[in-house]
Amino acid sequence: MDTMQPPPPLRLLLADDDQQVLSALRRRISSLREEWVVVVCQSVEIAIESMHSDPPDAIVTDLKMVGQMGTVLLEHARNTRPTCFRIVLSACAEHNLVMDSIDLCHRFFPKPCDAGDLVDAVEAGVAELQKSMPKDLRVWVALSKSLPAAPRLYEHISALINNPASNIEMVAAMIEREPSITARLLRAANSAFFGARHGVNSVQDAVGLIGMDAVTSVVLGCELFASTASTDWQEKLWQHSMQTAALARPIATQIGADVDATFTAALLHDVGKIILADVLGHQVWQDRLDEGKEKGQLPWVAEEASFGTHHSAVGGLQFVLWGFPDKIVQAVRWHHQPSRCPAAASRCAAAVHLADALAHSWADPTEAAAACDELWLESCGIPSSPESYASLYHLIEEPPHV
Repeated sequence: MDTMQPPPPLRLLLADDDQQVLSALRRRISSLREEWVVVVCQSVEIAIESMHSDPPDAIVTDLKMVGQMGTVLLEHARNTRPTCFRIVLSACAEHNLVMDSIDLCHRFFPKPCDAGDLVDAVEAGVAELQKSMPKDLRVWVALSKSLPAAPRLYEHISALINNPASNIEMVAAMIEREPSITARLLRAANSAFFGARHGVNSVQDAVGLIGMDAVTSVVLGCELFASTASTDWQEKLWQHSMQTAALARPIATQIGADVDATFTAALLHDVGKIILADVLGHQVWQDRLDEGKEKGQLPWVAEEASFGTHHSAVGGLQFVLWGFPDKIVQAVRWHHQPSRCPAAASRCAAAVHLADALAHSWADPTEAAAACDELWLESCGIPSSPESYASLYHLIEEPPHV
């Protein structure tokens, strides 16, 4: 009789040239996860040798070490073991070195950090990279350079806004350092999305109009789309994302979902499309969607049939690696199938799902009902027919133009 074999223990490699730091971190991690195999290395050279003889599931490395920098280890891991979860744990303040690490790591933690937070991040990242998504696609996603690490401006803005001593002027000044983000933010602020009655001419006015709580999400969306090549389809994707976010807010309010989490998830719900188009090639990806459309398949269904996964799952993978809150991750991951979403995030996923369908329906009124999750509609007492679905349009008077 066959018996299920337990999964092998998670293997974690710690690299730091400070023996005291290594020993203390290893003890703390081992006390939290006794079953993990934790290997410590005091140099990049030793760490690379260890990777070849005993491949790790995750790496935590400092940036500045005697001999070679941590970026050498990160690059080696990225090229030879793409699905290894990579974390920088450093007190380094050198801008150039930190920027060099952005394309190579999944997460960046300041030193010192709470060992529990580090363990949680490793556990979530490794689990995500070892999921049932086809291995080739996991490797491609891990190697994709379109969205390598959590955008730094977003992280800096988030930290600044969470600082009680910060103000609108300080937030605006930080945003103004990035001209491309400034341009997109002003464009968004002047759109019908935020209901500006007069022209918004400064970043400070834009932040005041959008609100401190929402500006981080808008900056993140601007940063992600600005980081990719400027093409018509990506510009249309940005327009759709902003429209979906605009629709999601009143829906979230009406159904009792977390408005901020829903807004962020709605703004980012299609980021997986950018990643798929990058790793597969835009034309290959688009051809499969066109073939699926001829068969009557929804785009995400055509993706899954062709590639073994779809943009919602890929987006969820990316945001887990970035350490986003679970409610946002799950709402993005299940925005096409909210009936399958874990209960804690189901209302957010439902709001994004409905907003996404409504945003598509402005161009094609028949598309919304076809794209909806019938199980979810039935659980909410909404018959899946165009006539009943049209009654939901009262949530917003007209399509938001961005």
